[in-house]
Amino acid sequence: AAGAAFARDVNDEAADLARNHPTAITPMGVLPLQDRDLAIKEIDRAVRDLGIGTFSIGTHVEGRNLDHPDIAPILDAACEAGASLMIHASYFNRAGEDRMTGYDFGNSIGVPLEDGLAMMSIVYSGLLDRYPEARIGSCHGGGWVAYGIGRLWLRYTQGRDGGHLEASPAEYLRRMYYDCLLHDDLSLETLVRRVGASQVMIGTDHPYKGDQPGGSVAWIRQLEFLSEDDKTAILESNAETFLGTAG
Repeated sequence: AAGAAFARDVNDEAADLARNHPTAITPMGVLPLQDRDLAIKEIDRAVRDLGIGTFSIGTHVEGRNLDHPDIAPILDAACEAGASLMIHASYFNRAGEDRMTGYDFGNSIGVPLEDGLAMMSIVYSGLLDRYPEARIGSCHGGGWVAYGIGRLWLRYTQGRDGGHLEASPAEYLRRMYYDCLLHDDLSLETLVRRVGASQVMIGTDHPYKGDQPGGSVAWIRQLEFLSEDDKTAILESNAETFLGTAG
């Protein structure tokens, strides 16, 4: 109940900000994911009454991956409502955190590990088969999956993954969205080649300290492997599509 009340307060304020600054802000809501019924109820209220069309979610819910039977119906409800979902690594209880106590590994390694685990949990949940037009995005360029997808492909072809996917794991990556915040030219180029420039959006880590040095917009504009159309898509139109504000 406390989580649901908190989510309502955040969503009300986000919607109010967007109403007062319609050309500058598109609201992104939050959900009490620890309670399936209350989360689905808040999706309905936020979409219908507040006009919120995107929700920010963590990479797990109290240690449960996003394919868990208690969590998957919430994500289905968001997709059914036409809302997009943006994944950001949870701060607490990250995978492997007991071995990431030094060198800020909890952030530099733990965060992309969480991102990739969350994305593939959604893929294997079948959500993208149930909702082919779903708009699912991940911060930090989706973590490691664009670079380690070969191992998932191998287990898929060997029949060892235990899943029931309608397509290869790599096919699902091309249907998801990613922010550009990888801090490395070659990593971003690999992501773009893997999923297409149409799936990459601007990311800044504002107001924290994880932005690209010199700013993400300036970084995207100077990258030679991107065409001018690619740059416009990454800086503007892809986010409009993901947020449902295009046109």
